[in-house]
Amino acid sequence: MTGLELQSELLKRDIRIPTIVMTASDNQIIATRAKSLRAAALIRKPVRKDALLAAVHSAFKRHSQRSSDY
Repeated sequence: MTGLELQSELLKRDIRIPTIVMTASDNQIIATRAKSLRAAALIRKPVRKDALLAAVHSAFKRHSQRSSDY
């Protein structure tokens, strides 16, 4: 199962957790698919530590804001 397949399955099961997709591809289709599946971020490999930390911070911040809206 790919990360995008996992993200799709999570949405089908109504499991809403922040997800960061990591890929070695520059394929715009992957980026578009990740966005349509509500991935919090897409990071290209090799992953830089600062980029990963920024994506995690942003994902949790958005998730916390959405959780407080319920």
